[in-house]
Amino acid sequence: MVALKVSSCGLAIVKQARKAKGWTIDDWRWLEAASEILGISWAETGYFADGISEGTWKRFLSGKYAVNVDAFRAFCQVLGLQWQEIVDRDNYQDWGEAIDVSVFFGRSLQIATLKQYILEDRCRLVTLLGMGGIGKTSLAIKTARLIDRHFEFIIWRSVRNTPPVEKILEDLIQFLSQQKQQDLPNSLEQKVILLLQYLRSSRCLLILDNLESIFQSRSEQNSSSLKVKYRRDCENYSYLFRVIAESHHQSCLILTSREAPPELASWEGDNLPIRYLQLSGLSESEGQKVLAAKGAFQGTELEWQTLVEHYGGNPLALKIVSATIQDFLGVMLQIFCRFYNEIVLSLLISTTFYNSSLIV
Repeated sequence: MVALKVSSCGLAIVKQARKAKGWTIDDWRWLEAASEILGISWAETGYFADGISEGTWKRFLSGKYAVNVDAFRAFCQVLGLQWQEIVDRDNYQDWGEAIDVSVFFGRSLQIATLKQYILEDRCRLVTLLGMGGIGKTSLAIKTARLIDRHFEFIIWRSVRNTPPVEKILEDLIQFLSQQKQQDLPNSLEQKVILLLQYLRSSRCLLILDNLESIFQSRSEQNSSSLKVKYRRDCENYSYLFRVIAESHHQSCLILTSREAPPELASWEGDNLPIRYLQLSGLSESEGQKVLAAKGAFQGTELEWQTLVEHYGGNPLALKIVSATIQDFLGVMLQIFCRFYNEIVLSLLISTTFYNSSLIV
């Protein structure tokens, strides 16, 4: 669903209307009235309508963040304003269930590279590649939020649950048309053509996350081929990516995946409109910041290095192990590293003994 925010000029109008109402910012009547507009009475149910909360109200008033379109319009109605008067028309965003990246460490080089690909080189499609937990999703969202003023529309969607590409196309078209495109064509080809019209008429940033979900696993392929293949019910995604890559438009599609879509290889290159960006683990200092965000850990420089290197600088793995260290070992990295070294030594001894017995 479309998310809207108050324009810089609209903030003064909102402030004047709020003062005229005579309620303080923290008065719950704002929430109660907005909820009733959306059909839910706090007095009768004990809860507000979906999208109505104190946090949403504060974000609405700040003008810094986009909020749910229904909440935006309800708050405007409570204020006695027409939402069209104050909406920021320069930047519509829909982040769906995207993760929060307010706490983000490192990746300055990768962010700079992505900015160059998208803003300077005007790439039509960029794929972020890397193992699970390496931070592809966070990097895509963080970069998009840093460059959002360059786009009229931004939309993020996950394909983790393998939705049909037709469903994704309908979602994108409805968002980019601001819900005005009521009659959608039936064929896949016509839907893609319609999407291209919006990608050409407006500067749009599309993000499709978790692309590996629509690929077959190695066990499903039943072959020794290393070529990436789509799941049978997801093969039409290939057509969408190929058309966006091959066709001229002013927008950009970011994909995150553990493997690259096979149809893009011929279009990828340093001087071509399609790029890949392979992510590796965080550096020692960056990994230490991830751990420090969880709490205070005591350890030497070598112990920090051992821990980060052991998990390959994988941010998700470091977050998980930091919780384990706190829960079971307090905050002493020394204890963890000692246990880790003893486990590794035991495995080496067991492996050597096993191999020797086979030889005998």
